[in-house]
Amino acid sequence: LSMTLAIVCLSQVLWAQDDEPTGLEYLEAARAQEAEGNVMQALFLAGKAAGFSHFVDVTDEEYPPLLEVGTAEYAEAVGIIGRNNGYLEWTSPLMAAQHQSRIWRVRWSPDGKYIASSGMREGVRVWNVEDGSLLWSRDSDEAVSDLAWSPCGEYIAEKTMDIITILDAKNGEVLHVLDAIGGFVDYNPEFDYHYVSSISWSPDSSKIVTGSNSYIQIWSALTGHLLSSFGEEAYYVYEGYGVVEWSPDGSRIASVCYDGGLTIWDEHGLSEIVVNSDIYGLSMDWSPDSKLIAVGDGGIVVVDAQTGEVVKKWRNIMLQ
Repeated sequence: LSMTLAIVCLSQVLWAQDDEPTGLEYLEAARAQEAEGNVMQALFLAGKAAGFSHFVDVTDEEYPPLLEVGTAEYAEAVGIIGRNNGYLEWTSPLMAAQHQSRIWRVRWSPDGKYIASSGMREGVRVWNVEDGSLLWSRDSDEAVSDLAWSPCGEYIAEKTMDIITILDAKNGEVLHVLDAIGGFVDYNPEFDYHYVSSISWSPDSSKIVTGSNSYIQIWSALTGHLLSSFGEEAYYVYEGYGVVEWSPDGSRIASVCYDGGLTIWDEHGLSEIVVNSDIYGLSMDWSPDSKLIAVGDGGIVVVDAQTGEVVKKWRNIMLQ
């Protein structure tokens, strides 16, 4: 309703005259506004000429177009809408960036030119930051709860409950589907359901590490093949809260979870380098030089990545 009122009010404000302008007059005004770079005005004026149904959830019966459908003038007005519609999607909270449900994740591309978003009941959308235009979209039957751009910027990994999908960042094409259940070397029968809680790319973009409520797994991002599965005893994720992160230098993988402590593995997951079972957390991040790890839960703990010793600790006074 608010969008509809905005359309009506703006179209009325733009015309300080008693009589309703004709479709051609609205089209001429839309041309002029677009030429001057007034995107929003051009969009609404063209919408008045060709019908708001082209970019707002209303019908032509509610707000009929003033130009005859099928004419060259009608096609021109529709073209103005098409060229400027991305601006409305980017700037209007009512359009919710074409996500019809709550947006769960937003992620910048490494070069800062694009933003990927995922919704609670939709798939992935990738947006051009400069003009807000939609680069591509991919729908999903399940909630996409996390996204991760590859460091090279060429791929996006999306995560549902138990499936990781690697997408081409240019067009959303599916490159590989990683089945986190079928890919298990020895699936843990203790769990009657399975979910992936965390994903992280290797710095060279060749591999992905995933954490679940059973195992940590390393996958080839180039082939989609499972390379190793480990950590079933160290990485028990309580109610889905767990994180795995590749170190920036690519030499180690760290895992932390609510009920399993902090563990640092070699890059292949073959050996535990550091274990500190006294540290629990819901989030984690490596320092840029790969020397320290920050873990967050009831406070913030900074750990030496070589020894596992606590270097600094900040207590959350709100929890005291």
